[in-house]
Amino acid sequence: ERLSLARFRIDSTAYQGVIPTAGQVALDHLVLPTDAIQDPQARRMLERFGYGQIDFSMFIDSEWQTAGNTLLVKDFQLVFGGMGRLAAQFALGNISLEAMQSDVAIQAALPEITLEDGSLTFQDETIVGTGLVLLAEQMGFNVPIEQFRQQFAGAIPLLLSFATAADPQMAALVNKSGLLSQLTPAVSELVAYEGGSITFTLDPPTPVRLMSIGGIAQSAPETLAAVLGLSISGE
Repeated sequence: ERLSLARFRIDSTAYQGVIPTAGQVALDHLVLPTDAIQDPQARRMLERFGYGQIDFSMFIDSEWQTAGNTLLVKDFQLVFGGMGRLAAQFALGNISLEAMQSDVAIQAALPEITLEDGSLTFQDETIVGTGLVLLAEQMGFNVPIEQFRQQFAGAIPLLLSFATAADPQMAALVNKSGLLSQLTPAVSELVAYEGGSITFTLDPPTPVRLMSIGGIAQSAPETLAAVLGLSISGE
């Protein structure tokens, strides 16, 4: 037995006519053994990290609201059992019910769709610690993982400074916007302690057209954090 699935369920809880406007999607414990992965590079990486399988779960709770033609994703989770998880919530404006009925319609609506707010959290279980163990081995450090975590966390300010200095756009986004003062302690806490997390919160002063974000990042990266109302925190 190579692939197993515990549960997949879709529940629609509200309608406009026959069109669902609210509901949940749940996929629980889709398990794939690592040695069944076709991509050799991905398989080798997971084996090196000591993971014998991928245990994937997903949950989405969303609702379309008439006011502002808003798509509200109240809970979006991607869980990799024993590794870590991503959790998000966001609201998108100017999405009509008709626009969600086909790929062509949503593509036509894209220029007007706006980001109202949102957040994204990465919650570590073992993936950060496992990566640090491998890094310590490659660097020839023979110290307990707890000690190496603290040492690596202490080096984060210098490492981030080097990383941003090598990329002018990243330097403008992180340094000139003031995000570095938030990013540094958040990343330090993530690597310093087992089970840490980092959260990116978006609270723009005014709704931002999705299609404009890439252009702002290219032409005026130092303003992007303020336009998106971006803040970073860690635990």
